[in-house]
Amino acid sequence: MKTSLFSLFLTAAVVVTAFQGQAVFADEHVVIARNGDARLRVFSEGSGPTIVLLPGQGRGPRDLETLAAALVTSGYRVVRPEPRGFGESV
Repeated sequence: MKTSLFSLFLTAAVVVTAFQGQAVFADEHVVIARNGDARLRVFSEGSGPTIVLLPGQGRGPRDLETLAAALVTSGYRVVRPEPRGFGESV
């Protein structure tokens, strides 16, 4: 399992390099999840097993586009929620 996970991340790193500077998603879906007054914009793309990418340190989901593109190309569905206070999430 560890070797398989390592191989996935290594493959993603190689594909990430290939996607630098290119358009990322043709099938991106954006939804607004609501809970009371809270709204969270969520980006998703691809199909297959789901991987959730969480941005951190004041970054938004767009900062993870290149990695998400590599994972989508590898057959995964990628979900990237936008943190509260960033973009359209409140």
